[in-house]
Amino acid sequence: MGSRFHALVSIDTVRERFQLQRYLDSMEKMDDEQTPEFDRSTVQAALDKLKNNPEPETGFMVMG
Repeated sequence: MGSRFHALVSIDTVRERFQLQRYLDSMEKMDDEQTPEFDRSTVQAALDKLKNNPEPETGFMVMG
């Protein structure tokens, strides 16, 4: 003979799950709504600078 187990869930656990699901859904909705805004002139200036000098922060290493 086998044993029968009953899973008991408290109302607080169910409430927490629903609250967590609502929170995750709202965060996902906010992610979908936000669109990044770029200033085209700033992006173009950065691209031009990169084309002119591909590694502006590099320099020669001083050897002793």
